[in-house]
Amino acid sequence: MWRCINGEFMLRDDAVKRRYLETRFRFLKRARGKVLIHSFCVMDNHSHEGASLLAEPKYMSDWTRSAHSSFCRWLNIRLHRRGPVAQDRPTTIAVQDQEALKRVMFYGDWNPVRAGICKHPGDYEYSSYRYYGYGEVNEWTAHLTPPQWYIDLADTPEERQALYRRLCDEYYDEDKLPSRTEAETGYAYGDKKFMDHREKFLRAAMRRIVDKSIPRQTLDRWVMNHLAGHAPCPPVEGNAPA
Repeated sequence: MWRCINGEFMLRDDAVKRRYLETRFRFLKRARGKVLIHSFCVMDNHSHEGASLLAEPKYMSDWTRSAHSSFCRWLNIRLHRRGPVAQDRPTTIAVQDQEALKRVMFYGDWNPVRAGICKHPGDYEYSSYRYYGYGEVNEWTAHLTPPQWYIDLADTPEERQALYRRLCDEYYDEDKLPSRTEAETGYAYGDKKFMDHREKFLRAAMRRIVDKSIPRQTLDRWVMNHLAGHAPCPPVEGNAPA
């Protein structure tokens, strides 16, 4: 997830949303097949994506850096401005499992409704809801990879789409979606054990940043790999859980 600087509504125009999605997916080749995109939702001042990393996070970083640099140059020219477009670096939140991914995807689907833009996720053009809910394939959704939880819903596309629509409504009505803090500003999303594990690791990592016992670049790589759930990180002097 990333947000425009100062929360400005730089993505409000439909043409800008389309350009962002076109640029984002055009540069997906920079990830070299190591990133699978499951979902997206582009709002007026921020954007969400759900993805799986098949290797270390550098592939996600390479892709994002290239796509965002190209888009931001274009947007600054369009808006007759200079300077950064994004408030900060994109926020990456590790999700525990397929159930957590499902909830995060539904959170993105309902973003336009919470913002008062439309009455239902199916009315919004710039999210992946129509792909999963109705099988709509376009120049953006053609790049999506359905997650395992979606594939497991049913045997046919029509059945999956019907169940997706029903579940998306149910999770929203029954308040099963993550909070805004969990979905946009945290480090991870899952059950208490999962969250406690990540929190202990991050506290240990931050201590090493402060005392400079490990180079920041090395530590960043360990933390990102740990949060992404890839190969076990080297221990941070015994203070991080294995």
